[in-house]
Amino acid sequence: MALEPSGNELWVGTYLDGLYAINTTTNTVRNFAISKSKTDFSNIPINCLKADRQGNIWIGTNGNGIYVYHPKTGELLHFDKILPLNGGRNLFLNGYITTIEEDKQGKLWFGSNGSGIAVFDPVQKTFVVLNHGNSKLPLDRVLSIYCSKLGHIWVGVFGGGLCLYNPKNKEFSQYSEEHLLSNGVIYKILEDEFGKLWVSTNKGISTFDPKKSIFKNYTYHNGIQQSTFNVGAGLKTSSGEMYFGGLDGFNYFYPKMLYQNKNVPPIVITDLKINNKSANPIDNSEITDYISVAKEINLSYRQNFSLDFVALNYTAPHESQYSYMLEGFDKEWNNVGSVTTAVYTNLDPGKYTFRLKAKSEDGSWHSPEKTIVIVVNPPFWRTYYAYFVYLALLMTTLWAIRRRGIQKLRNEFALEQERLEVKHLIEKERNDAERKMELEQVKIKFLTNLSHELKTPLTLVLNPIESLLFQEKSIEKLDTLNLINRNAKRLLNLVNQLLDFRKIEDNELKLNLAEGDLVSFAKEIVDSFKYISERKNIQLDFKSAFNEYHTIFDKEKLERILLNLLSNAIKFTNEEGNVYFRIDAEAENAIKLTIEDTGIGMPTDMLEKIFDRFYQINTTPNILNQGSGIGLSITQEFVKLHGGTLKVESEEGAGSVFTVYLPLIPLSSQSITLTDAQDEKQQAALRLTSNDEIEEHSKIGKPVLLIVDDSEDLRTYLKENLKAKYKIIEASDGKQGWQKTLACHPEIIVSDVNMPNMDGRAMVRKIKNDNRTKHIPVILLTVLAEEIDQLKGLETGANDYLTKPFSFQLLNIKISNLLNLNTTLKNTYSKHINLETPEIELVSEDEKFLLKISRYVEDHIEDPDLSVDILSKTMFMSRGTLYNKVLSLTGETPVEFVRSIKLKKAVALLEKSDMKISQIGYAVGFSNPNYFARAFKAKYNVSPSEYIQLKRDSAKSTPR
Repeated sequence: MALEPSGNELWVGTYLDGLYAINTTTNTVRNFAISKSKTDFSNIPINCLKADRQGNIWIGTNGNGIYVYHPKTGELLHFDKILPLNGGRNLFLNGYITTIEEDKQGKLWFGSNGSGIAVFDPVQKTFVVLNHGNSKLPLDRVLSIYCSKLGHIWVGVFGGGLCLYNPKNKEFSQYSEEHLLSNGVIYKILEDEFGKLWVSTNKGISTFDPKKSIFKNYTYHNGIQQSTFNVGAGLKTSSGEMYFGGLDGFNYFYPKMLYQNKNVPPIVITDLKINNKSANPIDNSEITDYISVAKEINLSYRQNFSLDFVALNYTAPHESQYSYMLEGFDKEWNNVGSVTTAVYTNLDPGKYTFRLKAKSEDGSWHSPEKTIVIVVNPPFWRTYYAYFVYLALLMTTLWAIRRRGIQKLRNEFALEQERLEVKHLIEKERNDAERKMELEQVKIKFLTNLSHELKTPLTLVLNPIESLLFQEKSIEKLDTLNLINRNAKRLLNLVNQLLDFRKIEDNELKLNLAEGDLVSFAKEIVDSFKYISERKNIQLDFKSAFNEYHTIFDKEKLERILLNLLSNAIKFTNEEGNVYFRIDAEAENAIKLTIEDTGIGMPTDMLEKIFDRFYQINTTPNILNQGSGIGLSITQEFVKLHGGTLKVESEEGAGSVFTVYLPLIPLSSQSITLTDAQDEKQQAALRLTSNDEIEEHSKIGKPVLLIVDDSEDLRTYLKENLKAKYKIIEASDGKQGWQKTLACHPEIIVSDVNMPNMDGRAMVRKIKNDNRTKHIPVILLTVLAEEIDQLKGLETGANDYLTKPFSFQLLNIKISNLLNLNTTLKNTYSKHINLETPEIELVSEDEKFLLKISRYVEDHIEDPDLSVDILSKTMFMSRGTLYNKVLSLTGETPVEFVRSIKLKKAVALLEKSDMKISQIGYAVGFSNPNYFARAFKAKYNVSPSEYIQLKRDSAKSTPR
């Protein structure tokens, strides 16, 4: 009999008496007899019932498939096995349905006796079959299915144990008697309030903890009936009490009331058998104590042995489970269940450790291990003494036979040992070098990442200071601002030095040569240290053998060379000391720069190491901020890059002299790329941009500028400085930037590269790959200054690229130029849209877009009802997107753009046809001749009739 509650009715399925519905409110009974003939329903045994979330009653029968009854409509459907019956449905099972369950998604799971599981999707009206062949179901005899509170599907299989379905790979994992389940036949599955599963089997009831994958078994020793349980006979009440029915009645209990004995039983080894005979310390020499307390067993290589053991579990000895291993022989633990004997034969000579543990009643292996050492002694011919005799005999024989060759062998052995030692030393040195290189790489990576993070804050320092320098009039404040500006640039110099390490490693350092006055350049750098030298009361002296010396050099790298050397000289010079900077001619084609100080000096033995990367000298404690050991290393690299040399002389306590020798490059050299000069010219050209062109945008309101950056400070700074010219909208990451681009359609976007959720490159790809937004120009801002990083940014479709820290004036001019370029393109597009559309050369997707609109308007030019809504559907765009795109490309709204096409057609008809003006108005889609005349005059500043007269007068005055 099967029971299933549904609303206020209890459905009862009988074995041969059909189906009943008992109304628990009125205590009335209805009978629904079911059979193949649908007229005599008294011969079909019902195995299971299930009410789904829709209120439908699913009926599983023993051999006649599945019925589903719809109480609301009274309709009854029949799902048969492989071939459908008349009016039935295809079930894909053998018809012997043992269990029905509904999962969290509303799908129904049907278990069968012999053909696996069928899963029915009531939405798609489809079945999926899971069986031994396609889902690793152990057997196809399914007795129970249960959907847990977490939505997991558990299946009880006849002889296959408990199975868990994995929806990802659509396969089952099995828990069987090997996992200490009491029996592999699962009749019913229930779940308690703690998430543990309770299953009835042929050998009592077992509980399973899915979190720990541990079984706990209850048998007749715990009060469970000895007979087997029945299929599907199980129930959990609303109070949590569980009922399981079997051949001897039913068991019921509260899971939370069951006491869990957590005592760990001790283990005792009760007997040792050697060659199947019990051994004791009196009669056997293998052990010196009784086996229960023995620590070691000594055996001969010919002896096999077994150990008997028992856990002293007095409450439930039948539940004791054992696991053991012999270290040195077994590779893993042997879980032997309740077996209490371990047997080992034919062990190789050696030392082994026998480890034994028992399972506690809570199912865990937490009992203390019992260990005993077992020594298997080798035969006498395999003992150390025997090997020694063998070796002595062998050596004697070799000495007798090859007496003269012994010395040679010894020499060869010595040479081989020396070779191995040398090889070992070389390998060690190589490993040490690799470890040192790895440590340097870690340092460089850390410092490089730190430098990237510092570039954005430096941008927010340098740009406001630059603005203040232009605005401030007070001399005292200007001095302070200049001091801040110099030191901020010095900090930027340090950041760039760290980033140069990566370039040095990748051999990417290149000279950017430009013409300049070396004397004034060096003097400016020396003067930047006046403030700090005066604070330390240090005399800073500059001397040059020339008033001016024009040559070609890399200004940035030479600046870093001089900054590093001067900074070190002042840092390591005490108060009232002296620092000298001299420029002299070394030869006709070289110049010498000397930085000399009267500081603390350096030991002679350290002079060769000071140019090593990250090397630091242990100076006196009063010298603070001794640096990171990278400045001199980079300085030397920059000097070498110029083709020069850097030398140092020092005496401890007397000071140091650093001398830079630089070869001179003649000004007439034509093979040098003056990249800095070119950059200056380009920036000057940018500054020549006319402000009048920027005003073009303000005629129709401020252009909309979208700023995308995860730094709120940078967004605020840019917004405050750009809001006078532009309407600013902001986004804190690429994902938000993409959404605001679609919503607001800005005229231009300024975006960071490295951001959470979606980075700047990914956002640009989406913008440039979308027909609605691909026309919007984008400027990328980033701390990544390498050429390959800039190429990656521009390859996404970005229009320009600036590295942090950047000049605000440069950014402002680039924004203006891109907007002016868009305005020029708009004007170009508008001029190219004429009536002879086949002659337009398609050079971009935007022109194709405008041409498609133009052709559609021309094909429907007589239609007075042609509207923006019709155009948006034709172009597969929303009305708003079409409006923004046409406006951004042509400077006209869609209505104005369509009207322009119609009026240009009208001009052609006025010039080439004899039609009346009103007829021409109707021909180009104007339903009112007066409105046509007003629109024509608004476009061309003359009425249609005046236009005809002007053309006639022009024709008369033209000589023939």
